[in-house]
Amino acid sequence: MGGPPEAGHDGIFLINPGTALRDTMTDTTSILNEICTLLTPYNAEKKPLSINTDIPAELNIDSVGVLDFIMDVEDKFDIEIPMNVVSETHTIGDLVKVVEARIKKVSP
Repeated sequence: MGGPPEAGHDGIFLINPGTALRDTMTDTTSILNEICTLLTPYNAEKKPLSINTDIPAELNIDSVGVLDFIMDVEDKFDIEIPMNVVSETHTIGDLVKVVEARIKKVSP
C-alpha cells in the first residue's frame, strides 16, 4: 500500500496515491493532534489540552456531548468504538490508545 508522505516542491507533504487517510494517521502524535482539533468545539473555555485531560470532567461535556464527540472521532478515523469502551475512556490519552487499537483492528 502507499508509502509515507513525501514533501512536494513547496515543502507541503503530499499523500502518495493509493494511501488511505487511515494509513497517514496511525502515529500517536497525529492521532493526539486530530483528537485535540476535534475537541475544539467542545472546549468552550479554551482550556489547555493534554493526554491527561479528563474529557467529560475537565471540559464540562455532558453525556450527549461526549457521544457527539465520539461520533466525530469515529467518522474522522473511520472506526467504531463500542459503548462499553466509551464508558471506560476518560482522558485524551485513553482515547488515543482506543483509536490506535481500533485502527489496527480495521487495517488489513
